Amino acid sequence: MKFAIGLALTAVFFGSASLAAGVRCEHVFDEAAFLKQDWMDRQELQSQNLSPKASYMKSLRDQTNLGSMVRYFDKELDTWVYHTAKKTFNDKGEIPWVDPDAQAVVVYFHGSGTAVGGGGNGTHLLNSLIDHKISGIAFDMPFHSKGPVSNAFQNSDYFMRWIDKIVTKAKAAGKPVYLVGHSFGPDVIAEYMFRHPHDVDGAVLMSPASFNAELKTWYWEHTDKMRFGGKYIPVSTDGGKWSTNMSSQFQWNKTRGKKDPTVENPDLKTLVIIGDREEYVPGPTGGRHHLPTGKNTYDVEAALREHLKNFDYYPVPGAGHYLFDAKDASGKSLLTNLIAKHIGTYTENTSRQKEVSRQEYLQTKMVSDKFFRKWAVDTYGDGIWKFINHLPNETAVKSMISNYEAYEAQVRAELYNDILNTEQTNPSFYRENQKLIDVARKNGQVTDALIERYFIKMQGAE
Repeated sequence: MKFAIGLALTAVFFGSASLAAGVRCEHVFDEAAFLKQDWMDRQELQSQNLSPKASYMKSLRDQTNLGSMVRYFDKELDTWVYHTAKKTFNDKGEIPWVDPDAQAVVVYFHGSGTAVGGGGNGTHLLNSLIDHKISGIAFDMPFHSKGPVSNAFQNSDYFMRWIDKIVTKAKAAGKPVYLVGHSFGPDVIAEYMFRHPHDVDGAVLMSPASFNAELKTWYWEHTDKMRFGGKYIPVSTDGGKWSTNMSSQFQWNKTRGKKDPTVENPDLKTLVIIGDREEYVPGPTGGRHHLPTGKNTYDVEAALREHLKNFDYYPVPGAGHYLFDAKDASGKSLLTNLIAKHIGTYTENTSRQKEVSRQEYLQTKMVSDKFFRKWAVDTYGDGIWKFINHLPNETAVKSMISNYEAYEAQVRAELYNDILNTEQTNPSFYRENQKLIDVARKNGQVTDALIERYFIKMQGAE
């Protein structure tokens, strides 16, 4: 028997919260997304104590947000780590940072300045690279999200040694490693390459900002007055102060090319991607929100080449600082394809719909579905990981799948009743979703989308 399951990405990108180092911004993305992610973070360590219904809803939401990635708190690094996880784990249930089938690894560096800045900002992009055989790793930087807050990180040497631990761990898989970052992320990447020009295979610098005096002046005189990127998100004061402090200590952009990692290592493949209507770059502005009205007039490429001589440069037509939604001529993600081509693993056909065996089905569920994983461990014990990896008993496999489906059906039936009863218990939710609820009543079951909406409403009441 085969299970036909779609492995298409369902990750929802809440938008990058990245900002240039040392600048303040009040114009970044959806506040609802921030509140939802914050609630999820606060519940993460208490998830084992959630009721079955709450645990099921949270697992659905996590799968939507993270796609084919998992996150965990790394005690050694003292931060949250996000990494690609398809269906590979050992008999103890340990999931490797790097997919053994991947041809390359991307380490993602998020930006700074807002309360949503963190490794989770990169999950959508990293999910999209899986089809191109690229494994992804992201993490929360110091003073951002759940990153470390030790004062030791106020020293750039200490911070760079910490980054080197992450890169070294990524390199342990023996695959090419590329550093990819947005806004403040390129600042960190450039500094790492400055100090370790031979330790990675390349980099992709997206929307590098405020790396010289002219761009910093432009920010304070113009960018700071703009409204772009969505609804207001709270500023991260600690994160902004820390990134400002780091940038002041970084040396990559202070030697005027006298020490250039791209010259010291000509094989260091570097790509710069930036919108040609970048809000952080001088150019014509206008309108109520003082936004760019035409192409930038400042030559960012030339300014950057004063410090990094050898790189490929790709200006994205019509794009600003947040260029993640840019599409190519065929309607595909421009960033995904540019990065995959830069690394050399680009694949034209990226369909991920395929038939999988019972074993692959169970392995995927164990990795990506926390509700299933908790049920399996609670029901069968810690030996379930080894059992799924080796599957010695086909009858037991069928029984396990059947038992889970029955348990899941029971939980969904309870959620069905709860959602239908919102006409009395939560009238506002009922009114907002009455069409979907009517469909659920007609079909006798609720969709995942309606369950997620109910979860979001319930978490807002926490």
